[in-house]
Amino acid sequence: MNASTLPDCTSQHSLDHNVAPERIESLRKQLNFHREQLDRYPLDCIDQGFMAAAQALLDFMHAYEDEAAYAEFEKCSDFTSYYEFFSPRVLRFAWAMEDRTFDEMMSKKLAADQKLGDILGPHSWDAYSRMADVLNLVEFSSSCRYVIAGCGKLPASLFYLHDWTAADCLVGIDNDVKAVESARKIVAHFGLNRIQIDHADGIDFDYSSFDIIYWGPFANPRLKVMERILSTAKRDSIIILRDPFHTGTLANKGVLAELDPRFEICKVSDAHPGRFMLKHYILRLN
Repeated sequence: MNASTLPDCTSQHSLDHNVAPERIESLRKQLNFHREQLDRYPLDCIDQGFMAAAQALLDFMHAYEDEAAYAEFEKCSDFTSYYEFFSPRVLRFAWAMEDRTFDEMMSKKLAADQKLGDILGPHSWDAYSRMADVLNLVEFSSSCRYVIAGCGKLPASLFYLHDWTAADCLVGIDNDVKAVESARKIVAHFGLNRIQIDHADGIDFDYSSFDIIYWGPFANPRLKVMERILSTAKRDSIIILRDPFHTGTLANKGVLAELDPRFEICKVSDAHPGRFMLKHYILRLN
C-alpha cells in the first residue's frame, strides 16, 4: 500500500512529517493481525484460544517502541474502531484473570506470618504489585480513609494496601453486583477487617469522607466519574489517577488530556506499565 492509499490521518490534526507513513501502516498491519486473531472468538468467550490471543495483543502493546508512529496513529480516522474492538476484549481478559485468581485464593489459607501477596497467583500479580508505585508517591497514615472506584471481583490493589500500610479504612466500590459479592467473599475468607466492599457506582458515589481516592481505568464512564469527584471530594484530598499511556489507549480511555484544571498534577510514577500500559498520576484537588 503506498502513501496515497493510506487511510486519512489528518481529519483532526496535521500529520507529523517526521513520521513516515510506512511506519504508521506497519503498525496498522500488526494491529490488524491481532484483531483477526481475536475476531475468531465471540465477545463472551474466555477459552484458552481467546486468552492466548488477548495475551499476545498485550505483549505486542508492551513491546511496541515507536512512540512517534503510535502518536500519529491515534490521530487517524480509524483509530476509534481499533479502540472499540480491543477495549471490551481486554476487559474480558482482565475479568477472566480475576476469576482464576479468585478460585485459587479461595482454596488457600493465610498463615499468621504471611501477607496476601505471598499467596496471590500470577494472574493478578500485576494488579497487586502496581501499588508499589503509589506508596512511593503517597503517604498512607493509619487514620487515612481510602476508596477505590471500580475495585472488581478480586481487589488486589486493596490487598497490597492491607499488606503494606496501616490505613484502617480501605474501601472498594463497584457497580457490578457479582463483582461485589465475590470481593466480599474473599475479604471475609481472609478476615480482612480493614477492607470494606460497597455496592455503588462511581458516578454518583459521595467521595467527601475520603482522604485518598483511587480513580482507576475501569471506573466508567471516566469523565462522569471525574465530575463526581470534583463535586463531592474534599478540596485537599489526594486523587490517584491511573491512566493509559502510549499503546495503553488501545484498551482504556485516557482522561489526562481532558483533566479539569482544578486538578493539580503533583507527581507521576516511573514507567512501570505492567500488562495494560498504565501509569499513576498523583493529583490534588484545589
